[in-house]
Amino acid sequence: MKSFRHFFLIIVVLQLFCKCIAQETIQTVKTSSQQTAYPAFSWDKVPVIAHFGKHDDELTKKQIDFLADHFPVVVLEKSHAIKKLGSTEAGIAHDAARLKLASKGMKVFFYWNALIDYGPMYESTATFAAHPEWAVKDLQGNDVTVQSAKRKRYDHSNPELRKWWTNVAIQECRKQEIDGVFIDALPQLAMNTTGNIKIWGEEKQQSMEQGLLQSLGTVRQQLGKNKLIIFNGLRGRKDLWQDMGMRYFKDCDAAMIEHFGALQGESKEVMVNDIEAIQQAGKMGKIVIVKAWPNFTWLDKDMMDKPYQELEKLSREQITFPLAAFLVAAGEYAYLCYTWGYRENMGTFSWYPEFDKPLGKPRGEALRNGWTYTREFEHALVWVDLEKRQGKITWR
Repeated sequence: MKSFRHFFLIIVVLQLFCKCIAQETIQTVKTSSQQTAYPAFSWDKVPVIAHFGKHDDELTKKQIDFLADHFPVVVLEKSHAIKKLGSTEAGIAHDAARLKLASKGMKVFFYWNALIDYGPMYESTATFAAHPEWAVKDLQGNDVTVQSAKRKRYDHSNPELRKWWTNVAIQECRKQEIDGVFIDALPQLAMNTTGNIKIWGEEKQQSMEQGLLQSLGTVRQQLGKNKLIIFNGLRGRKDLWQDMGMRYFKDCDAAMIEHFGALQGESKEVMVNDIEAIQQAGKMGKIVIVKAWPNFTWLDKDMMDKPYQELEKLSREQITFPLAAFLVAAGEYAYLCYTWGYRENMGTFSWYPEFDKPLGKPRGEALRNGWTYTREFEHALVWVDLEKRQGKITWR
């Protein structure tokens, strides 16, 4: 009887062991399958990406070579090459194919806005224009517009709008030269709940939020795991939405934090939350694009009147704080985008000595003391003070 009990215990232990191994294997397969389509990542140097559009023409050979030599990821913006090729779809596909030939491992993304109709910039938006019922209405039944009343908003509570919107994203992503879609403007819906309800009511707000989640789910289901979905974005405004946008990771592989240390994200409180969001996303195995800025943006009209060389000089002088803040937050698959705007003449083709220095893997997570953070990498010591907006990187 005693031997039988021992035999029984051995069988139970073996079953539990096999179950644990199976669960671990499933989790490993799941994680690796999710990341099969991910871009290359290395801690050897600061991981960077490019996000821009060139309105007037296709990229020059010199620009293609620069991007291929410096960036594993490129997001091409709306209206890219539209003046030459006629539409955003054609412009992005054309230069995406050229970039992929120049750099076999590069990932190139198609820009698609979640909420704002960019009209004639896209060939596909002619269908939206033919369906006025697909646009969001206010409580008086008028179109809700943005950008000086030029652009209507998509109503994701409408099933027909969702079908059209998702089909555009899916169709573009299925092109061989496109690795995924960059979906813009999600915080304009969920983060601005109070203001939106005043415009179109609580019922519409709820149905639009639910509809947008359905749209993302459809794109995810149709694309599978071979194509990537980036959403813009995470925002550290916990006063407006407690989860900071983490909800969208259910169907998305990646997120952008667009205003890191600038615009609506310049306060020390929001920066702390942004750092937390970057860290959380990294632990989830998600890609994070951190859009950081010098002390000016394309919205500063007086600055934009200055010569490019002067803006580039200022950008070089001001890189340490945003770079240090990025480094204390960054996990694997976090990438920095450091420019002052979204066009080719706003910093994309400028380079910085810091990007060529050896970095190495982090020796641990950042240590926080009040508003300051420190973090050690194999070849760098990083310190940043969010309150004083100061940073220091000691390269070694």
